[in-house]
Amino acid sequence: MSIVASGALLVPVTTQALPLLSYQHGTIRPDDEARAPSYYSQSSEVWSAVSVLASTGYLVSAPDYIGYGASKAVPHPYEHAASLASASLDMLRAAREFAAKEKLVLNQKNFLLGYSEGGFATLALHKLLEEKAATEFSVTASAPGAGAYHKSAFADYILQSDKPLSFLSTYVWVLDTYNRVYGINRPLPFYYNQPWAAQLQANPFGEVPDQAKELFTATFRQGILSKTDQPMTAAFRANDIHDWQPKAPLALFHGTADDYVPFFNSEDAYKAMRARGATQVELRPIQGGNHFSSATTYTLQAFAFISQYY
Repeated sequence: MSIVASGALLVPVTTQALPLLSYQHGTIRPDDEARAPSYYSQSSEVWSAVSVLASTGYLVSAPDYIGYGASKAVPHPYEHAASLASASLDMLRAAREFAAKEKLVLNQKNFLLGYSEGGFATLALHKLLEEKAATEFSVTASAPGAGAYHKSAFADYILQSDKPLSFLSTYVWVLDTYNRVYGINRPLPFYYNQPWAAQLQANPFGEVPDQAKELFTATFRQGILSKTDQPMTAAFRANDIHDWQPKAPLALFHGTADDYVPFFNSEDAYKAMRARGATQVELRPIQGGNHFSSATTYTLQAFAFISQYY
C-alpha cells in the first residue's frame, strides 16, 4: 500500500553549500496532531528548537511520519522502527529533490537528530541508512536522545514492575500498534484486565491505572516474561534496534533519572555497539535528568556534538 506522507523543510537563506539535517520529532498524541512539523505551529518542536538549527545553516528535513499531516487518516504506527525509518528516509529523498529543483547546493553531509520517539526514529533511520541506503546518503553524525531502543528489555521492565508507572497509557499505544502492524490482532481482553479492556475499546487513549499488574492480564505478562508468547515477543525483537555496529559518529544522550524511557535503553545500545566493534559511539548521560527536564540539555548538547562535523 502506498501512502502519501508529509513533513516540513526548513531552508536557511545563504549562498553556502548546505548540510542536510534530518530531525525526527517526539511523541505526538492523535488529539494534538497540529504539532506535527508540516503545520509549523508555535507549539511544535519544529517552530522553536528546529528553526534555530536551520538558521545556523542546515537544510532541515522534518518528517511528520505516517499518521500525521497528509496521512492523518491512517493510524500512526507508534514506536514502529521500520515505518519511522522509511518515512524519515523518504523525507530526506524529497528534501534532496527539492534542493536540486531550487538549485540549492548540498555539501553531502547528513546529520540526524531526534528525542524520545524521535530518538528511536533517529537510531532506526541511522541503521537503515548505513545498512540499506548507503549509496544514497552517508551519515556524517547522529545524536539520538532518550529513545526506547531495547524494546524487549523495556517490555520486561514494565510487566514485572511493582512500582507505579506514570506513563502506562503510552505503553498501551505501543502494544496496540504492534498488535495491529504485525497482524497479531488479539482482542483487548487478552492484554488487559476489566474494566480497562472495555474502557480502552471505547477510548484507546483513556485513563489506565499506574500499576502494570492491575492493568495487564496475568496470562499476557507471563507469556512475555517467559518468552512463550511468540508473536508479541517477535514484535518486540523486531523493534530492538540497540544491537548493531554503526560506522558514523554516534552520541546517545539520555537522562539518568528518566522514568518514562529508562536510561538502560541507551546504556544497552552503547554496550552492544561497542561489543560489536563500533569505535565512534559515545554514551552521554544527562545526570539526574528525567525525560522532560533533559530535553533542553539534549538539544544544546546534541547540536554541539554534530557541529563538530559541520
